Amino acid sequence: MDTEAEVLDTLCEDFGCRWMVVEYGNRVSPYGRTELVRSAVELVDVELQKSFPIEDGHGTRASVYRINRPVREIDTLELPMPSKSEGEVFHARPIPTRSADASWPARAGAMSWTPSQAAISSL
Repeated sequence: MDTEAEVLDTLCEDFGCRWMVVEYGNRVSPYGRTELVRSAVELVDVELQKSFPIEDGHGTRASVYRINRPVREIDTLELPMPSKSEGEVFHARPIPTRSADASWPARAGAMSWTPSQAAISSL
């Protein structure tokens, strides 16, 4: 991926993903593809849904964005797991979509995550 548009294309077409979570803070790496992903949220077809603190003592925040593009339906994702053993693949099934125009869940406003609970990575 070399452009912000390619980031969104990959998420929507290859991974069937409409949502993107980006972590911001002092301890987040500014190198590699991280900055490309962060700049992708500035595109016109990406909309901020929610931003909230992560209780890690370092002022880290996470922002949830909705990608307003068509998303390819995926049955199973194959995720290589090189840290486990060469050639090992984890098969994941995406969370089903409630509707084509599903918005950020209302119950998410009550979330308070700590680093050990959050399934958020520094892209």
